[in-house]
Amino acid sequence: MKVHHVKRIWSRPLFMKWGKHFCPICGVELQKIKISKIVNSQSEEAKDYDFSSPGGDGYMIGNVKFIWTEFYCGKCDKSFSVNSIYQAEKQEKKANRE
Repeated sequence: MKVHHVKRIWSRPLFMKWGKHFCPICGVELQKIKISKIVNSQSEEAKDYDFSSPGGDGYMIGNVKFIWTEFYCGKCDKSFSVNSIYQAEKQEKKANRE
């Protein structure tokens, strides 16, 4: 499958860079892993992705490779989105304040 464009998705880069993050299930330190997926702009799943060009000058058409980072727990063998870990840590912090 030929890839026409590549788009890197950044989600909470400062949160990802600083501090250690732990598995909400077992408490082991999480690793960062890169995930990629090729999506055709005409496919059904295209509605779940943003095909706007990085400069904001139009839209990418054809096969686009999306790359993003997730957290991975080697002990549980589970992946977590950055936003789910962020929300879990935020809730934990809020619970500790009360």
